[in-house]
Amino acid sequence: RWTQTRLNSHSRKCFRPKPKARRDTRSAATTTKRINATFQSAAAASLVRHTQICSRCTLLRPGRTPSRKSPKLTFDQVNRDMLAAFRDAPEIYHPSEFWQQLNDHHNAQLGELGIENFKRTIVRQYFTWMRVKPSNPQIVFLRREVGFFYTILALLRALIPPKHAHLSISQSMGLNLLSQLTWRYAGKLRGQQIARLSEPTIGGAPRIQSGGRLISQDMANSLIEFDAMDEGGRLTSSSTVCELGGGYRRTAYVVKKLHQCRYIMIDIPPALTVAQWYLSNVLPEAKIWAFREFENFADVRDEFEAADLIFLLPHQIEMIPDDYIDFFLNISSLHEMQRDQIAHYIDQIGRCVRPGGHFYLKAWKSSRAPIPGGALGYEDYGLEDWNEIYHREARVQTEFFEALVQKPA
Repeated sequence: RWTQTRLNSHSRKCFRPKPKARRDTRSAATTTKRINATFQSAAAASLVRHTQICSRCTLLRPGRTPSRKSPKLTFDQVNRDMLAAFRDAPEIYHPSEFWQQLNDHHNAQLGELGIENFKRTIVRQYFTWMRVKPSNPQIVFLRREVGFFYTILALLRALIPPKHAHLSISQSMGLNLLSQLTWRYAGKLRGQQIARLSEPTIGGAPRIQSGGRLISQDMANSLIEFDAMDEGGRLTSSSTVCELGGGYRRTAYVVKKLHQCRYIMIDIPPALTVAQWYLSNVLPEAKIWAFREFENFADVRDEFEAADLIFLLPHQIEMIPDDYIDFFLNISSLHEMQRDQIAHYIDQIGRCVRPGGHFYLKAWKSSRAPIPGGALGYEDYGLEDWNEIYHREARVQTEFFEALVQKPA
């Protein structure tokens, strides 16, 4: 009865009938009765399923019916809590002016269009590429790698669908083309692994398909990065992996689907809020250590180490014990920070990674973010004390470099 009562209340908020051209003169009582009758046969199932995708619902573990005592925190409330905690962090962890402007923009987009559509909105400023030309380095690389025939096929597939909601026609077709080409290339590198992946619909993923599966440029790029990180089998199910930055955690999803390792995520809100909401829904069996403030690692060690997914704000990196991380990664975010912030994070990464552990870095060969001191290159990241395994041009995004270094034993 409690579940049905909650669904009735929820239905009036989230399942309102679409407005008709002619004014609906039925009474509110009649409308409510019709909605209740529609959902009564599947009350509990509908409620649980809807909480996975609705920002109005409580942020609960998917597949679990709410209890009367469950804390009812919406996405907006969790985001406000993270923002409040982050304001009190030391200055060195505060975002650059460049990212502060982006964060304000992302919060506005999430407020206007909701968390349900983030894969069509805020991802445009993460690592999703949409506006491309034939001379674009990514297109040139992919055209060479996948061959002439598949490039023509991808061009035809880019017309279906010609437009995605919240994206322009040119953005939609650019996204379609790059997704098809990148997915094909990722399949050449990791055919067995890509067969285990498909893009989750949660988050409003654009409907791009290949072989009857939903695909995405983000997932293909993440598998290519996984291939680079895992050279020689460096990632195992017993690894403790930590990622600084990472947006909504496209790479974390792929790594977790392929290896059941423990994954720690460090980021600023709203990116961390989106990541916590998203991964909690797409990996429903994972044990979540949701963001919280704590003063001493010893107080949370048991719960921390029992979790599969852990969410931390940037200043909480100082709470991670020395020599605790097996594999640390950063993809396209260090180059958007101030130079003193970069030096501070490199010091923290060096402290956290165990002797013999690894650090993977992917960044612009010459950074483009407007930061003081001019453009950054590989030599500006201060990795001289690490043993270099490789430093090379990144695949697909050939204007980036990727480097894998190892902490001396």
